[in-house]
Amino acid sequence: MRELFQVRLNTLFWAFCKLALITSLVFTLTGFLGHMSAWLDLTSHFRVQYALVQLLALIWLLKQSKAAKPVLFWMIFAVLLVNGWQVWQYASPQPYYQPTGSGLRLNLLHANVFVSNKNYQGMQDLIAQSKADVVSLQEVDVVWYKHLKNSDAFKQYPYRLLHLAAGNVLLSRFPLVDSKLAHFPEEAMGQYRNEGGYFLTHVRLGQRTVSLINLHPPIPGLPKYAQSYRHYLDLLASEKANLTQPVILFGDLNVTPWSHYYREYLRLLNLKDAKAHHYMPTWPTYLPCFFLPIDQVLVSPEVQTLQQSIGPFDGSDHLPVHIMLWIPS
Repeated sequence: MRELFQVRLNTLFWAFCKLALITSLVFTLTGFLGHMSAWLDLTSHFRVQYALVQLLALIWLLKQSKAAKPVLFWMIFAVLLVNGWQVWQYASPQPYYQPTGSGLRLNLLHANVFVSNKNYQGMQDLIAQSKADVVSLQEVDVVWYKHLKNSDAFKQYPYRLLHLAAGNVLLSRFPLVDSKLAHFPEEAMGQYRNEGGYFLTHVRLGQRTVSLINLHPPIPGLPKYAQSYRHYLDLLASEKANLTQPVILFGDLNVTPWSHYYREYLRLLNLKDAKAHHYMPTWPTYLPCFFLPIDQVLVSPEVQTLQQSIGPFDGSDHLPVHIMLWIPS
């Protein structure tokens, strides 16, 4: 009986391995078709995981006898190169920018607190220790805000934007001017009614004014939310004429750098990823093997990154993002 159980367990293991490999090969290709379907865009996010599965398969094949099929080896190798190139474009290590000339530093902290998380003190400590100029908090409900609003950390930020119905809070040490909450028409919100809008504001840094866009859209890979996500992008495109350069767009965007929707942000507003060349996965903390970089900071081409980090873990399903930006005069 024990031997039979072992045989069946072994059979299940190899069946799982084959399924994982086939899935990684197929989804590598369908991930490029996100413009055709929200479902297909979902398959674009796991390129790091696909590459690891394919790498393990190649190592296993190399250990087999010469009778192993070379066609299979080279097919997996070719698809691994495709995934590897996609990941390398985003995560290849690069030195941080060294400022030359005059400019301004902007210290930015973004954190999705996770509404079910009860570590209020941990978030207060994180804000205080970051010494950020601008703080973005998402999934903040009335209970969360009650615990945070009278804390010493919050008192450092006299300028605040709140939209607790959507869970968004934006804090700043510097004046926020011409601020607004962009709302969706009722018919455009679909089934994602608790996130109906985003902050658009301008922060004054000395003689320089910078446009800030802070948003938390739904998961576009779910078809019932795809329409709502499209409206986010259309609204942002219509705001282009109202933006003061440079522009900083940040928040839990629910997409990775390999998504069709991510590329739309860059194209519509002429932005780049401030975290590019440093792989910084932020979600989900409870399942590290599927870690994905979905908390984004996108900036105008002239803005440079001086320093960045993620963490520490504070009880949320997201890791916070801390980034120091350089804005040339």
